[in-house]
Amino acid sequence: MRRPSPLVMVLCILFFDMLCQGMAYPSMPSLIQKLGGLTPAEAARLYGWLIASYAIAELIGAPTLGILSDRFGRKPILVLSCISASVSFLISATAQSVPVLFVGYTLAGLTSAMTVVGNATIADISAPEDRATNYGRVGAVFGIGFVVGPAAGSLLAPLGLRAAFFAASGVMAVAAVLALVFMTETRKSTKESAFSWQEVLPWEGIRALARYPLPKKLSLSVALNALSLQMLIAVWVPYCSLRYGFGVAENGWLLAGFGIVMAIGQAVVVPWLVPKLGLRRSLAVGLTISILCQTGYGLSETWQWLLFFTAISALGGIDEPAMQAILVDPISEEERGAVQGGLASVNSLMGIVGPVLGATLFATFTGLGAPVYLPGAPFLFGAVCIALGFAWSFWSLRSTISK
Repeated sequence: MRRPSPLVMVLCILFFDMLCQGMAYPSMPSLIQKLGGLTPAEAARLYGWLIASYAIAELIGAPTLGILSDRFGRKPILVLSCISASVSFLISATAQSVPVLFVGYTLAGLTSAMTVVGNATIADISAPEDRATNYGRVGAVFGIGFVVGPAAGSLLAPLGLRAAFFAASGVMAVAAVLALVFMTETRKSTKESAFSWQEVLPWEGIRALARYPLPKKLSLSVALNALSLQMLIAVWVPYCSLRYGFGVAENGWLLAGFGIVMAIGQAVVVPWLVPKLGLRRSLAVGLTISILCQTGYGLSETWQWLLFFTAISALGGIDEPAMQAILVDPISEEERGAVQGGLASVNSLMGIVGPVLGATLFATFTGLGAPVYLPGAPFLFGAVCIALGFAWSFWSLRSTISK
């Protein structure tokens, strides 16, 4: 039997990953509230710390796994990551206390490598002119996963808050088997030289990133965009629950709609618009629209306005594949996994700061004694972050190329 192409397999694994995250996402704040006996504001703050615990663990694990994938191949690391995800969802499904949820999320973060190794695999197999399109396909897969995942979570909601976590554990177990059986290796092992644990320490990915002037500079823009995204992820469900009165099912369907928009943006808009605009203009257009949408989310008085800004965010999705294509172009084949791990470290740092900051802003501006009632404060601050990243990106591109 002919094996699927590595691109198809990577996209399938990333789809399963996002599907499972999407299934569990709408239920987690409510599960925290139930296990801890907390108010919605207290649960939102603790949820921010839970996401931060994942990011702290990923900060350690992702660079190491990216470097290991350069040395031993992409396939074994992908299989390991799928198995770990299955176990972590099972831990969450059976947790009887909030600290056990933290154990599950920490385990998942330590062995989370699907995006890092997936991006490195795409760089392995893609010609330079095809990379933005293929990275756009990754975004489309994320979008589709975020359509099916929250919709499935909504359908599972009547079975209880834990049902989605049990289902996600099973799906990731299937993904591990598929990766083991059908994935074709794209990176030859470099086992010939003596192995040293020094070369897989987490900060080695940062050092690899720092060896390339343009990716090193653009990493600040990546950080600011990631900070905005992490704040959005942390407060989206509590925000919609508080401001629009949404429950688990409504939040799930809204996230599914968000995923549809993302899938359309990455599968249709990116292949059509990026070649016409070029990478730089695509980056500029995408970031501008993202600033508009974040501002709109924060100021939307009704859920209809929220849907409107969600719909136009499809055009904003062209910035990420354009940025990835710009970043990966100067990187040598031998260090793609390491540099992707370094970029994952940057994202993980923001994954620590963003959820805590977003949840804190949300609680501060919605709780008792709020200086002003402004539930959209995290989104408005996120818009400022993206604007700063926009300015830094184009200064970096101009100054590096002029040298």
